[in-house]
Amino acid sequence: MYSKTQIRNAGKNIKEKLVSNETLDVLSFWRSCHANPLDQAYNILQKYANETDKNVLFAKRLKRADSIINKLQRFPSMKLDRINDIGGCRAILSSIKKVDKLVKKLKDSKYFKLHKNYIQTPQDDGYRSIHMVGKFTDKDGKKYTIELQIRTNIQHSWATSVEIVDLFQKESIKAKSGDKNWTNFFNLSSKNLALMENHPAISTIEDTKLFFYLVQGYKKFNQNQKNDLDDLCKLYSKLNILNKFEAYASSIDFMHKGLKENIGISQNISGYILLTLKEQNKDMFKVSMTFYPENDLEKAENEYIKYEKEFIKNNNSIVALISSTALGGIKEAYPNYFADTTKFIKYLKILVDVNNKYKKSFLSKFFKF
Repeated sequence: MYSKTQIRNAGKNIKEKLVSNETLDVLSFWRSCHANPLDQAYNILQKYANETDKNVLFAKRLKRADSIINKLQRFPSMKLDRINDIGGCRAILSSIKKVDKLVKKLKDSKYFKLHKNYIQTPQDDGYRSIHMVGKFTDKDGKKYTIELQIRTNIQHSWATSVEIVDLFQKESIKAKSGDKNWTNFFNLSSKNLALMENHPAISTIEDTKLFFYLVQGYKKFNQNQKNDLDDLCKLYSKLNILNKFEAYASSIDFMHKGLKENIGISQNISGYILLTLKEQNKDMFKVSMTFYPENDLEKAENEYIKYEKEFIKNNNSIVALISSTALGGIKEAYPNYFADTTKFIKYLKILVDVNNKYKKSFLSKFFKF
């Protein structure tokens, strides 16, 4: 047990870059306090999200130590005991309309309140998602803040691709200090994907028809926005996106096929998966997973902090403790840990195709600019 003073002092030490094993132990304790409140928030999220979208995808996690450390060091006024996303869960839905519907339900439930609407007002890098927060109690009645992230499949593919590039390109896009070309690429892709997504017909059609509805959406583009699309496609080519993303995926060594059999559990058993993405040598990574039943959370957290202490000085290795309820969809819920940019690339190819056809005056058949 650690007091609130010890927790705050640990946060101060982290800010001053004095990250000792003892400091990490305090951080781990404070993080573990959020486990039970996180479960409560997750159950409520599932209830309302399943009513909203039958294809919703869920994720639940306790924030990684390196992410907590980076957040404390990036924001001078931030305190360890005031970080509101140490416990976090996410719902990934099929359309903007369903995101809006779920957010309204959650607000009406009184369990959560809106914290940030990054869909209405995206971050400078192009990040889009709805953030909500709620307070939930542990077994002793103490309250802890839990964050919800609610986003669409397209927004999720964008956000996880940023994390993949940060890891493999040794960039810091998520921390707002990445290479200018990569930063511009993700900013422009976010703008153009938002146009695709905001078309009212998109959520009701098949991918094979998506292009034609996207063409219709470009009717409202002004000259600057048309240039945005062309600039995006130039960066797509300049950065060699397709080949780079394929190389990232091929550098991952993991056993995803037959995962349930390999770790000896079924999709219906609750628990936690300790997932590590460990750099073996230059540009080669190995993913491993260990399952812990729900009643073994303390053991899982002890292993979690052990790996974090090992990886803390290695920016190219990651450990995460995630919920097993995503089993069967772990790769879909956490594509960043598998360097999987399949969906993001699919959407980019549609944009590139639109741009190429526009240049060939193909779009003049549909409308006049």
